[in-house]
Amino acid sequence: MADSNQDYDSYEQYIYNRDVYDQIKRYIGDEYYSFPDTILGGETENREFITLDCLRLSKYLNNFYSKGNCKKQNCCQYINYILNQTVRRDYDSKKDIFDIYNDYMNHENNSMIKNLCLTEINYMNQEKYNKIHELYNEYNNCKYYISIKDNIRSCNPVESCANAYNRIMTKYTKPNDTKSCKNLKDLKDYLERNEPTSTGDCKWKFSDLLSYPSECNELLQKPEKPDVSMVQTNGRLVVQREVKGATPQEQREGTPGVGVPGVGVPGYGTGVEGSSTLKDTQSYAEDINSKTPNDNTTIPVGTITYTSLGLVLPLVTLYKVKKIYLKSFTFL
Repeated sequence: MADSNQDYDSYEQYIYNRDVYDQIKRYIGDEYYSFPDTILGGETENREFITLDCLRLSKYLNNFYSKGNCKKQNCCQYINYILNQTVRRDYDSKKDIFDIYNDYMNHENNSMIKNLCLTEINYMNQEKYNKIHELYNEYNNCKYYISIKDNIRSCNPVESCANAYNRIMTKYTKPNDTKSCKNLKDLKDYLERNEPTSTGDCKWKFSDLLSYPSECNELLQKPEKPDVSMVQTNGRLVVQREVKGATPQEQREGTPGVGVPGVGVPGYGTGVEGSSTLKDTQSYAEDINSKTPNDNTTIPVGTITYTSLGLVLPLVTLYKVKKIYLKSFTFL
């Protein structure tokens, strides 16, 4: 699928989220009477049903307690799919009904669910909805197999799930998309961990039936590219990083005090003596600046490198520099 990496659930996320929603959707209780009627505005025809939709939305999201738990299961995208499905099935695809769901989440009493998911609850275009809906139908084929795998009487459920897997592989998996490749690999591994119990009626095995694209395999095996390159020169580690706005000569030599250790510092040695964290280096710098230097003071020179996103990489190398008083640190 060409959508955002978070637009749809993996198989196991889908099964988890579906089970949670199925458990809570029938039990609203007294919450119905506390629903803020102002949310419904001028809607009169479907007030009761829309109220129930909103309360299920709230109860489902509150089940996750924290943003971390919700993100782990991709819970926002599942409920977004459910709301889009509900509007299409029950309200003739009326977007103004979907807007009521957003208004409810944005209500002052719903800060928890607002912070969890409000920005991810959106009315889908029909093409996007159809893709996700069809993908989840394929998941359901395998869910049915899992529910009866220990008591199957024929190969039909196994075949149905294997065919669903193959359709997911050919229709929804993109060889240059890490998320879809990983989802397919996870589904394959999951099914192979849940092989059918061998009987006289069916001896098929997923390990024999399921294939996996070589392009995806190569993509998942590629290591992530580091933000900086490390080059060992004359026994010391040098961090190479492009400095924007620098001349070619500056790029080769580095900016004094930044990027390349020791550049512009007289008496700089070649041995790497130790390392520390950025926090320790800063604290040490404040401490030594408050003292009078002497000829035997050992001063650490911190090397601080920024990524292209403006984040400080914790790459700080300490070097011994004898008889040098560090007057200032330069941070880029």
